[in-house]
Amino acid sequence: MALYGKFVVNNETLAPLVINGVGTYLAFSGDGAYRNRGGCTALASRGPIPAGKYWIVDRPAGGNLSRASQWMKDLSISALKRFVDHRE
Repeated sequence: MALYGKFVVNNETLAPLVINGVGTYLAFSGDGAYRNRGGCTALASRGPIPAGKYWIVDRPAGGNLSRASQWMKDLSISALKRFVDHRE
């Protein structure tokens, strides 16, 4: 299920991240003197994120060994008890 929102870079210490139907969160983008400065989006690695469409997703957990270990656990649970689906 996709959620839609808007992040307004407003030159303040914290800027509102509004997620429709969920709520408003105070957030920031950028580093140091360039934090939440709308005119500094062209400064890579220092300025705030430029305007655009972004997806917020979960980070992958662990390295290859922990993924293989989890796959083996899921395989045994699926075979013995119930199907495991991590696509939720």
